[in-house]
Amino acid sequence: VHRLELDRFDYLNDDLTLTLREMVALEDFSEDASWIQSRFRGRAGKKKIEQSLTQLVNMGLLARNEDGKLKATHSHQHASGDIANVALRSFYKRMFSKASAALEMSRDERYMGGYTLTLSPEAYEQVTEILQDSMKKIRRIVDEDDAPDNVYQMVFALFPLTRSDDDGGKH
Repeated sequence: VHRLELDRFDYLNDDLTLTLREMVALEDFSEDASWIQSRFRGRAGKKKIEQSLTQLVNMGLLARNEDGKLKATHSHQHASGDIANVALRSFYKRMFSKASAALEMSRDERYMGGYTLTLSPEAYEQVTEILQDSMKKIRRIVDEDDAPDNVYQMVFALFPLTRSDDDGGKH
């Protein structure tokens, strides 16, 4: 896992740049801005696409292989630090908003699921460990996928709907 430096704040706040970093792994990826526009679900001009690709290369997140084709320099990214935490909060707000909008997509294109449940602090810790383990297993599946044809966003959330008298509302 490659650690993003704090000066890469804007990387987490640009849906196009985040998506482009993953798009290069698509089997049929083309650096052609028109092709990228046709596949990207957001709005992006050709100049912005070209600038974003250049930015990713300059940041060291993309590089060219021996055939001159763009590829990600690291399989996974991890952001840390105070500035990254601010950027991550903004990122998650946008992604959960997109998840809400994705409810309008066909069930064949998206998956949504959830539970409303009661948990003790100990059970909360166990559930978060399972979620973290699930993320690791999903990462392995992604790493072993030889023919990806689409870029997805996956977000997990576990948050309280009530307050507990004995823990000050922490869980």
